[in-house]
Amino acid sequence: MMELAVHIRKPQQGAGLNEIQNHLLGFYEAADIQNTDWGGKLGRSIHRIYVGDEFCANRLPTLAELEDILQFAATENKETTFLTPPLTNDGLDACSLLFDCLKNMRPSAEIVANDWGTLLFLKAGYPSLRLAAGRLLDKGFKDPRLQDADRLSLFSPETEALLNASTFDHAGFQEKMVELGVSRLERDVFPYARKLCGSPRLGISVYFPLGYVTTGRVCWTATFAQKPAGMFVASGKCARTCDTMPLRLRSDDFSFPVIQNGNTLYYLYSAPMMASLVEVARNQNLRLVYQGFALLPPLIKGGKGDLTT
Repeated sequence: MMELAVHIRKPQQGAGLNEIQNHLLGFYEAADIQNTDWGGKLGRSIHRIYVGDEFCANRLPTLAELEDILQFAATENKETTFLTPPLTNDGLDACSLLFDCLKNMRPSAEIVANDWGTLLFLKAGYPSLRLAAGRLLDKGFKDPRLQDADRLSLFSPETEALLNASTFDHAGFQEKMVELGVSRLERDVFPYARKLCGSPRLGISVYFPLGYVTTGRVCWTATFAQKPAGMFVASGKCARTCDTMPLRLRSDDFSFPVIQNGNTLYYLYSAPMMASLVEVARNQNLRLVYQGFALLPPLIKGGKGDLTT
């Protein structure tokens, strides 16, 4: 059975979980989704709540927010997954209160690590929590500037593998994850891949309707509230501009829509990709993770959220 999960940032968003289908359609133009049924096939039964952030420590919840979301999930009888970004030693120390909260309130919760240090830290210090390998650890080709991917894939087996395979597809990597106690791989549908690969030994979670292209520690949108001398300088202070300002980046060189939210660039799955993903998830009992509530789609389709490059 397909498992449906939803990523939320604030406890208040829990009240809108039943609106996932309408919310998802807000990412697409009406002409692109005519005669599609993948929204309905997702269903309305939410099995799991995701909280946290994969890309930026400044977007992690406060302790009070995490407690409220965990309480909401328990009240609604939903499982919980906590997302962590790449963390420095200081970041791990700062997150320990959040990890302790998870251990105390939901000792069997799942936690997603997006760097090796965090994964080993959690494995040693929080053995009751279930570990998942985050999608930042899954390397593959996602450059939006590639034109005519089908033609390129015919050049050689190596180029076809470049477009279709990723780190998580390799049997040796999967075996190492099992050795480390990881039970799940979190991933995207790669933009040029012809199929979604799975794993016979590990659970698979797939994020939608956006995959990520790249991310970094220095955030452009965080500089919007800075004085010129402070722009593009890493700082512990952040006004969280990303909470209200996702940006659609436009270029004639892009093969698919590109969206910036905070320090991360995303690509929007096409309607055929979404239809294929839902069918695969239903047939292979995958977990689908909806992240739309974290990215504010009303600003993504146009207007003041548009930038042309």
